[in-house]
Amino acid sequence: MDRDSFQKLYTLYTYCYLITLFSQLQKTIGESSYMETNSPNDQN
Repeated sequence: MDRDSFQKLYTLYTYCYLITLFSQLQKTIGESSYMETNSPNDQN
């Protein structure tokens, strides 16, 4: 594998990793804010 192909593959991998990380972070934030909004309703 030449250097150019490796560079493209590495860029793609990094991009996918960032997307996964960001969606995971969004999910965590979404769940925590969802819990905060709905916990009074759950207690009643």
